[in-house]
Amino acid sequence: MRISRRMMGGLLGCVVGLGAGACGEKGADSSGGGGSSGGGGDDYSLVALAAVDVDVDGQKISVSLPTGFKPDPDWPTPTKFVAPVGDNFSLPSFKVKLESNPPSSLDELALSYGTEAKPMIETKRVEVAGGMLLAGHNSTKGTAELLFIKPLEGGKAVSCSAVQARSKGVPNIEATLAMFETACTSLQVK
Repeated sequence: MRISRRMMGGLLGCVVGLGAGACGEKGADSSGGGGSSGGGGDDYSLVALAAVDVDVDGQKISVSLPTGFKPDPDWPTPTKFVAPVGDNFSLPSFKVKLESNPPSSLDELALSYGTEAKPMIETKRVEVAGGMLLAGHNSTKGTAELLFIKPLEGGKAVSCSAVQARSKGVPNIEATLAMFETACTSLQVK
């Protein structure tokens, strides 16, 4: 059996730093999302948001993300943000991008994390906060996804996308999608 570096890091973190009681048990707060600021385990829906400034291809942008989220060290640019824990694979992540050829209408937005076996179910499609928003989850509620695009002058746009995928289902999926919306619609061009 092969074990990836990420899985090995998660196992070592459980054994060395957290004790066996916090590793993988339901309700254990091993992900950093719990405590008084969050819902525990992989539930980040109640974590307080904090403004983060990011430079996206020369465009200065501010967006409010869950407290402690940091640039993904495995991403080529510092525009993908992940939970502040070693193994954040099944935790929420956010991407902020400059779109050079953005959709021109709400009808052109599409969710991208569904599969043929588990298609995405749209739960919200609206114009809000000066932009366009599309949100949904897959048929098993194991994936929650949101996309927000805000037009800029000159035919470009900035976007914020958020996703969380867990084989056991996204905890508090409606609250998670609401947190994604609050975070992404906070997007401000400076």
